Amino acid sequence: MFKLDQKVALVTGGGSGIGREISVLFARQGATVYILDIDEVAANKTIEDITTTGGNAFFKNCNVALLHEVNAVVQSIISETERIDIVVNNAGIAHIGNIETTTAHDMDRVLSVNVKGVYYLIHATIAQMKEKGGVVLNMASVASSVGLSERLPIAPAKLLLWV
Repeated sequence: MFKLDQKVALVTGGGSGIGREISVLFARQGATVYILDIDEVAANKTIEDITTTGGNAFFKNCNVALLHEVNAVVQSIISETERIDIVVNNAGIAHIGNIETTTAHDMDRVLSVNVKGVYYLIHATIAQMKEKGGVVLNMASVASSVGLSERLPIAPAKLLLWV
């Protein structure tokens, strides 16, 4: 496989789904994993699974749609670890609706998490990553290239990640 010994990884949405699996895998490979999530219960379950097998993981409550929360969490982690080596922009939300049923609020909510959240985290970490090295992994979706019925906001949100 691969080794991530002594690496510090941030995984948004690491409490469940793909983010959980990435968190567990990275910890298994030696990384210290910071799970940024709004679901403390799910994140702590992932952390428990990681730590019971000897890995290192920590929870940081963070709504990636809020710039001030992202900046505060990133600064906190850099203060604790002196670096961030890996950023996984995994957090994302969907909305069921078409052009007639999706409100402007629904659209803003999806774009705030799925697009602005990615930007905020990259922006908050890029200076120290340029100085010390690192990698950013942005999760996308088939919805960026294939039209899905009743999934209006997700397509443009995920498409913007390719640009």
